[in-house]
Order: sequence, then C-alpha cells, then structure tokens
Amino acid sequence: MNGARTSIAVADEEGARVELFARDGAFDVEIGGRIVVATDKQHANQPFAELALALWAGRDDISVILGGLGSGLLLKEVLAGPGVIRADVVEASASVIAWEREHFAALNGGASADPRVRVHHGELAAFVQAPHPDGPPDGWSAILLDTDEAPDLLSRPGNAVFYTDDGLNLVAEPLRGGGVVSLWTTHKDDDLYKRMHRKFQNVARIGAAGDQGLVYIYRGRRGPRRAS
Repeated sequence: MNGARTSIAVADEEGARVELFARDGAFDVEIGGRIVVATDKQHANQPFAELALALWAGRDDISVILGGLGSGLLLKEVLAGPGVIRADVVEASASVIAWEREHFAALNGGASADPRVRVHHGELAAFVQAPHPDGPPDGWSAILLDTDEAPDLLSRPGNAVFYTDDGLNLVAEPLRGGGVVSLWTTHKDDDLYKRMHRKFQNVARIGAAGDQGLVYIYRGRRGPRRAS
C-alpha cells in the first residue's frame, strides 16, 4: 500500500484489534494487523456480482445474501443487478458495519442505506442455519461469499467450514431451488472447484482482473428443493 496512513478508529473484537486507517482518500481496515479491507484495492466486484446473478437474468424477484460487508462496493454492484429486490448482508464485525456507514458510504453511493438492504451483525454460518420467517418465502436467489481471499487465507478461522463439502451444503441451505452459490479466491483452487462440481449444477469458474491482480470467481447452482 502506498501513501501515509493515519489511524482514525480502533476497537477490540473477540480479543482481536480492529483498526481503521485513512490513506490518501482511501481507507484500510486491519484485523489483528492484517489488512482485510482496502477501499481502493478491490477484487473484481462487477464480474463477481454479474456471474452470480447471470442465471437469474430476466427475473424481477431476485434476493441475495452477501457474506461480508467490507467496503460496501460489492453490495453496490449487487444492487445494480437488474431484478434485485432484496439484499441481506451478514457482517461479523460491528466496527466494519459502523465504519461503512460513517466513512465508506461516500465511496459506495450509500449502498447499505438502500431500502432493499438489511444489514445483519453476526456470523454467516449462524445466519444461514437460523430460521428466517421474514425472509423470501421460497428462499433467497443467491449467496455471495466475500469473506476471505482463499481457503488458506481466511479473515476469520471460523470461515474454514465454508470451503468443505458440508460447508457448501450449509451455505446453499437458505436458497430457493436453483439458487446460486458464488465465491472467489486469489489463486486457482482446483480442489474447491471439484467440490463445487460434486455439490452443484451449472458450475463455472472464471478469471477476472481486480485492482490487486487476477482473481478466480466460482459459481454453482443448487438443485430443486424437495417437498418436505
């Protein structure tokens, strides 16, 4: 990262130091000394959102779960998708939620204030397993995991489950039949690609250029829901 940084906020979350830095019109968030958000260094948000929602093209009732709020710039791209009527954002860091509203909104067009958006503070694994009586009646259309750089570069240790066979089933659970699971990695992960092929239909992987280089975006579609 170039440019001098100034620390403007700090918090302790579950024993980890969470710190916000201002840097030449941009912001960095560090958790435990590792940068997890850099508002001017994005990971191909537009193609990520477009690939995830492409299988629902033409629908006007698209609902999305977004794992991770971060800078809010991916949320902005999700909301730009035709037919998106609801986005539930699950963010584990209360500090990131507050800083997005206070500092990042000017960069993302006030994405989290959009009336279609509901921001939930908590763990994604807990959210997808919980009952949601106020959720879409047949389930969400897609879930996008924007939580980690790769299975071996996790922002939180608990996120490791998402990259296992059981974890892929878990994140697909709140989706409607045909719902889409999408995520990205900073390097090509053939094991993850194979696991997605075992679990989902219409699996795709594309390389896309972001501000920090090439990333790989994965997408799979769950099968139809069985009647209970």
